[in-house]
Amino acid sequence: MTNKAAEHAARIAGTVQLFEDPAAVKVEAWAMQYGVEAMAWYLDEALRICGASAGCGKGAALDS
Repeated sequence: MTNKAAEHAARIAGTVQLFEDPAAVKVEAWAMQYGVEAMAWYLDEALRICGASAGCGKGAALDS
């Protein structure tokens, strides 16, 4: 999960940017910051729910 965090943050940022400005052709810094913060929250929640080593089942390891 953590190895894909940057890509997920970028996708979140792109979605937010296009929601705010459907004609946008680039992701602004504020949208990327939002994506990073949202992904950090998601990772924190995954750790809280699954635990650092217990995991949540097949494919849910935080390092996969």
